[in-house]
Amino acid sequence: MKKLSALLLLMVCAMFLHAAEIDIALKFTGNWNPSEKVTQNGDGSITYEAVAWGGMAAWYDNVDWSAYDKLVFEFAEKTTVNTQILIQMNQGKEEVKSWGNVGITSLECAFAGKDVSSVKQVALQASDATKILIKRIYLVHDKEEEAAEADDPRYTYDMVTERTEDSEGYETAFSAVANMRIGWNLGNTMDTHSGSVDNMWLEKGNRSVTSYETGWGQPVTTRELIHMFKKAGFNAIRVPVTWYPHYGAVVLNSEGIWDKSTWAGFGINKQWMARVKEIVDYVIDEGMYCILNVHHDTGAASTTWLVADVKEYENYKTRYETLWEKIATEFKDYDDHLLFEAYNEMLDTYNSWCFASFATPNSYDASVANSAYNAINKYAQSFVDVVRGTGGNNERRNLIVTTYGACCGEGNWNSHLVDPLKNMKLPTDNVSEHIIFEVHSYPDIKNLNSVKSSVDDMISKLQTHLVSKGAPVIFGEWGPSGIDNDDYTKYHDNLLAFAQYFVEKTKAAGMGTFYWMGLSSEADRSVPRWTQGDLKDAIVKGYYGADGYQPFLKGDVNMDGTVDISDIVAIINEIAGTASYQLADVNSDKTVDISDIVAVINVISSSNS
Repeated sequence: MKKLSALLLLMVCAMFLHAAEIDIALKFTGNWNPSEKVTQNGDGSITYEAVAWGGMAAWYDNVDWSAYDKLVFEFAEKTTVNTQILIQMNQGKEEVKSWGNVGITSLECAFAGKDVSSVKQVALQASDATKILIKRIYLVHDKEEEAAEADDPRYTYDMVTERTEDSEGYETAFSAVANMRIGWNLGNTMDTHSGSVDNMWLEKGNRSVTSYETGWGQPVTTRELIHMFKKAGFNAIRVPVTWYPHYGAVVLNSEGIWDKSTWAGFGINKQWMARVKEIVDYVIDEGMYCILNVHHDTGAASTTWLVADVKEYENYKTRYETLWEKIATEFKDYDDHLLFEAYNEMLDTYNSWCFASFATPNSYDASVANSAYNAINKYAQSFVDVVRGTGGNNERRNLIVTTYGACCGEGNWNSHLVDPLKNMKLPTDNVSEHIIFEVHSYPDIKNLNSVKSSVDDMISKLQTHLVSKGAPVIFGEWGPSGIDNDDYTKYHDNLLAFAQYFVEKTKAAGMGTFYWMGLSSEADRSVPRWTQGDLKDAIVKGYYGADGYQPFLKGDVNMDGTVDISDIVAIINEIAGTASYQLADVNSDKTVDISDIVAVINVISSSNS
């Protein structure tokens, strides 16, 4: 009987595995070019000797592709040329393709709603002559993968934190930065914009909220995406928002050009604000910190209206202060997990990066630089004054002000590189310990030793010129200098080592980090899944150590790895006020009482049953 039961179990397991995944490597026996060679190896792998744009091919007529969501090739080592998956349906009239850059170890082709019920031919192609050892080729049903990755009910992903609070119970800035742990930017989403007053392509359309949210290639944001980051050990999300297309009346002339001098009105589109709030709620409801900012209203685009120049500050002071008054009022009842960031990368009238006036004819102009730094401090002070004046939780909310251009002082090639740090003032505030400084960092990672040394030097400068003024520092954005030019592929190993080192060093210095958007991108955000999972792991290990992030066992109040009578004692101590355990609130009702003891007893009982 036991043998029969075991056999039935094996059969059920086999059925489940088949539903989730089917290996189709053995079908890949053909090729497009006579000089190519495909060899089926004894261990089930395939050796493919390719020519440029040939094809290792398979033909199908009896596999139900519609039951699956994607095709996956796994390689035994990193590819040395570009690769492509090509799937042809309906006698070649329709295709699904997936591109792979140099240096990958797997290549996926998601069907993304395409009708693949009539697949006839599949090919792996290489951009140049090469030899590829392929470990596996298989079809995957993502829904089964999602089920396998569902939350384990025995654990909680809520972060255990030690808060430092002011006299009114609001978390201080240094405490908030420490408890953010690691963060991520929801980039190219609510920050999308046309970017040119001469080509307002987004404004020429229907101006729907979704058309903006998806305008730069990212999908509509979901709560599931934010939860995926929470489960991985991230405890903060920065939500960049570009406001100008939704603020007042942006009216185009007959040629589709926006004359900013005609910009009138101070109302924020209600549908836009509602969607911003919805995304902020996704983050806050996960128990994470959320940074809400004013993003591409700054920068080098011709649509920019926030410029680091005293005259420009005076021109737009009312519009800037009114914008923050409206944002702050909308969110004034949110707790201290929500932080406001005054502005993003604000530049001078010459669009100088690195330091103010760098783009002037002589690479430095004292009058331009002084005007820029004075303007930055004026914007920062306006921001603090306006937000505090809206009342509610904004009276003590932690607020973030950014250096000129978000410059971090990195490098030693010019003596003016530290000027943005030296000239940044801590705004005057009617409460203490509630201001945070922000910088961004995108170093060259080609030489690993050099970039590590640069990180050390940069942190030292930030401590000397910013932290010493009485406020903590966060890297609101960071990554490699070629983050938009595929450094993930070109310098893959360096990037992983740099990312782990960067997080280790900034954590030790008490500085927060928010990686710029690549970890999950485009279609992967819709699943959701990781686009750069190994980079995510490097960041997580940089903060939590070699074992990565571990969720907390429910009921393990004293955090000794087991749930037993000692945890009941810990709760009693918390009730008596002789100990402090955040996990004592086992049933998450925001109080610690007898009901939490009952919850622990239930955990112990279920473990022993």
